[in-house]
Amino acid sequence: MNKSVLFAFLLLPILSNGYGKQDSSTWNFSITPQNIVNNCFRFDLERRLSNNNWIGIGQQVYFGNVTETNDSIYGPLSTVNKYGTPHNPDAINGYGLILEDKIFLHPQYSGYSGFYFNYGISYSQLNISYQDNTWVSYQQNGSTYYGYLIANGNMKIERKDAFFAFGLTSNRHKSLHLDITFGGQFQDVTTTYSGFKAGYRNYDRGIFDFQYDGIYPLITFQLGYDF
Repeated sequence: MNKSVLFAFLLLPILSNGYGKQDSSTWNFSITPQNIVNNCFRFDLERRLSNNNWIGIGQQVYFGNVTETNDSIYGPLSTVNKYGTPHNPDAINGYGLILEDKIFLHPQYSGYSGFYFNYGISYSQLNISYQDNTWVSYQQNGSTYYGYLIANGNMKIERKDAFFAFGLTSNRHKSLHLDITFGGQFQDVTTTYSGFKAGYRNYDRGIFDFQYDGIYPLITFQLGYDF
């Protein structure tokens, strides 16, 4: 990630601070439950810079078993292929980092309530390990043989994103609140394969899939607590 872009992103909300800093610091912690369906746990921590301006950092953790549709040998999350050969289901692990700036149009209460717009950047690195049948060479009695055997493969997926969105923080009971955000996001994806060439797995089936490259709508629901 370009260091000058990151520095400018962090500096912008401070330079544009026009509402005056509050006497005491205020924080907001939130989670994004919807990401669980995509094998991701996300949590964010935000700090108020002024009455209407918050800056935040988010962490994503990916884990669990996944499946894809370009799979003529194995069924979804199956442990035996159509030839009766045992195998492990596809598995994902990885992390992501999100930096964002959030500006409320008409802040209420402590400043974390009402309509807002936000923008930011993110980076994530995912690893998907899988097993598939392929021709494998092996030595036996001084001769080389080839067998159609189970072998291990891995996909390293790097994603760089930029987003812009509008959102609404609901009226809350005490410090609890619900955020709803709508916007757009651009994602640049690079995939590195090991063990197999490209084509054995395809995780680019739709706009919310792991290998999707391009522009897609951003819709998030977050549960938060400010303190």
